[in-house]
Amino acid sequence: MPEYAGQRVRCAMVYVELADRKPVEVVRIDYMLLPLDPEGRLDANLQSRKLILAGKMFGFGMTGTAERVVDFGPYLAEKQYHAEYKWKPTENEKRALVDLALEH
Repeated sequence: MPEYAGQRVRCAMVYVELADRKPVEVVRIDYMLLPLDPEGRLDANLQSRKLILAGKMFGFGMTGTAERVVDFGPYLAEKQYHAEYKWKPTENEKRALVDLALEH
């Protein structure tokens, strides 16, 4: 998408339930920000960072310790992940996405 080169583009992935090959219900909607490189393709470096943050959110790569400590790493990684790779729609945007997904 060369027209959006170097930007973060909002994307919504709508999951629907089908009946007789027609959408009948929205099951879930994921809202993500897609970082694009200077040529308008997904930025590989920022996508790698996304995977690293996702791993940290679930504690992958944690080192063991004998002491009882509170690890804020996953919490901070989750906040950073949401700030960099997620967006929150308005009620009007949600409604418009549902309407589009259920159009016949």
